[in-house]
Formats: sequence, structure tokens, C-alpha cells
Amino acid sequence: MNAFNSFFLLILIISGLHIPSFGQETNVSGNWIGITTLRDEKVCPYEIKIIQYGMDLEGIIKLSTFNKQYYAIYKVKGRMFDSKIFLEGYEYIENISGGGYNWCMASLNLTYLQKNNKDYLIGSWGANSISGGCPSGSGDVEIKRENTKKQIKIDKIANRKVIVKDTINVENVIVVIDVWDNGLEDGDIISINLNNEWVLKNHQVTHKKETINFALENDNNYLTLYAENLGDIPPNTAAIEIKDGKKSKTIVLNSDEGKSEAILLTKDKEKLP
Repeated sequence: MNAFNSFFLLILIISGLHIPSFGQETNVSGNWIGITTLRDEKVCPYEIKIIQYGMDLEGIIKLSTFNKQYYAIYKVKGRMFDSKIFLEGYEYIENISGGGYNWCMASLNLTYLQKNNKDYLIGSWGANSISGGCPSGSGDVEIKRENTKKQIKIDKIANRKVIVKDTINVENVIVVIDVWDNGLEDGDIISINLNNEWVLKNHQVTHKKETINFALENDNNYLTLYAENLGDIPPNTAAIEIKDGKKSKTIVLNSDEGKSEAILLTKDKEKLP
């Protein structure tokens, strides 16, 4: 068990396994994963574990480089007012800086919202005046509550059969994909679906790569190519490179009006951060 998960368990033990009684409908306790931008517009994996006691919040933030070589883990506390969440870092658990990454503890201003039946915290981080905090600067944060229902199977999308072409075992909750046409450009227009949620819509594939970052909330995750047209040379085809910070793999998917090919992304639990 790593320091991140160990400390989260310690919070529960210290609090006497207290089960809070919530005075409001919204409960943001749980694990939230996604991305944040830094001052120089670098994008980093971002994770927050939150425990909620009424309107009071406490938890842990972890952010890292994509390859997980440099990272910071620190405690946060704050309050929730309606759908607004305010958190402030106050104590490091670990801080491994280097390679141009100098971590600092931030203050966060987030909004809870639901989209496509999923829970999101979206907002920004900013300066924190405590020792070791961020003296200035700001960035964006978008994180999604990790799904507690880990097992899903997707057989159809929009009445088209989903066929899994390949399975990749990934070592990160954050995955980056590049999408492009590795053959003759013929006007193919595609959409990309992740676990019944569109992460790319009505995109014309060309030799120029389109990059998408997303967080994997399930143990099994279906990344599906959906053909919006058939182009000049059916079927609709796109190359997709999957990168998890440690390794990469390129797979060519084909889709038409009857079927959509997919990649099954499974989490390697022994190698996750």
C-alpha cells in the first residue's frame, strides 16, 4: 500500500471510523481523478481523496508528472457551500521535485456538477500563503468521481455492435491518446466514446494527430471508434496510440454503419500509483 492510500486509511482510523451524518444532499466523499494545468501550461495527472463531515472537508491531493517520476502528496482541508468547494493545502506527505517540476501546495476553488450522470469537480487552483504553499500563479482543475461500480461491459453504442479488437493493460489512471489517419486521407469523420461518454465528437481524421487526455474511472474501460460517415473509401479508419506514461501502443480501428471497433483498457492494479 503506497503512502497516498495509507494516509487516507489513517484518517479513517483517527476519526474512529466516524460515519458522518450529512446535512445536505450532495456528498463529495470519495476518490476524484483527472487533470490539472500548471503555470507553464503543462498538464499533470491529479487525484483528490475527500472525506466529508457535514460541510467540512478533509483529504489528500496527489499530482505528478505523466510518467510518475516526480510527484507531490499533501493534506487539504476546507468547506462546502451548496455546490461550491474550497480546499487549502497545509502539510506535505511527500514532495519529490525535479526535472523542472517544483511542487507547491495550492488553494482550490471548485464547483460540483453532474454531466452525463457522472460527478465532476471543476474549477481552479491558486496561491496559498502558508509555508510551502504556492506564492502565485493559477491553473485549471477538472476531476471526475471514480466509479465504485468497477465492472462494465459495452456491447452496443447507438444501436451499433461494439467489437473489442485489442486489450491493453495500463499502469496509470490517466491515459493520453493520439488519433490520426495513418493511410490515405479520405474524409473520414469519427467520434470517440469512452464508457458511454463522448470524449471526441465529429472529428475529421487527417495525418495531423489529435491528442486527448482522460482519466479511467473503471477497472475495464471501453474506448470505441464510432463512424460519423464512411468517407470516400469505406470503412471508416483511424490509428489510435495509447500512452500511459510508461509505454505506448498503436492500434488501427475500423468502423462502419453496422459495427464499431473498440480497445479494452484494463487497469494494472499492482502498478497503479
